[in-house]
This record gives sequence, C-alpha cells and structure tokens, in this order.
Amino acid sequence: MITRHVWQDHVAKVNANRLGEHGKKIYKRRKESVERSFADSKQLHGHRYARMGGLAKVREQGLLCAACQNMKKTALAMGSYLGGKGGNSPFPLFILSILRLKNPRGPVFCNYCRPTFLKP
Repeated sequence: MITRHVWQDHVAKVNANRLGEHGKKIYKRRKESVERSFADSKQLHGHRYARMGGLAKVREQGLLCAACQNMKKTALAMGSYLGGKGGNSPFPLFILSILRLKNPRGPVFCNYCRPTFLKP
C-alpha cells in the first residue's frame, strides 16, 4: 500500500503557486530583498568569517549583527516615514549616530561585527 505524506497537499499548492505566473514574477524580486540582506551581512557585518570559535559565540555574533541590521532598517524606515515622500528627514542620521553605527569614512557598520580588514 502506497500512502502520501501528510503535507503532500500543501507541497502541491506551494509548487503550483511557485511555478505559476505570479510566483515567477515575485521570485525575480527575491534578489532585491532577501539576497540583499545576506549580502549586507556578509560584506558590512563580518559574516564572511566567524570572529570567535564555538557554536555559542558564533550564534552570539549572528544575533548581534542581525539586531544591528534591524535597528538600521528601522531607523531608515522611520526616517523615510517622517520625512515624507522625499525621505529628507534627519531622523535616521540621528538614530544611527546615537547607536554609533554611522561611519563617516564609508558604509554603516556595527562596532561588534566590523570586518577585521577595517581598522578604526
């Protein structure tokens, strides 16, 4: 007797959505949202290499860097909301300077996960 997996109906629905016209259209936007976040983590927040050894310490590095990314994203979103359509609000710069994420020499980094090739 052959039986189907419990979730096979859900898998079929997901595949139908993914392979449909709408699914193909939104998949193209994946590189703009999801992949960009991973690229920022790797380039700007030191996820190319682990700074410390051990699972707990690497997990700590990942969580702290994710928190920094979330704070940066929140500050920029609130600034564009407060600044209207043009996004000319000083709020993001204010928040980022308070959090010490603003680097006048280049991109925005968190101090904990600053890549090792950048010397302060």
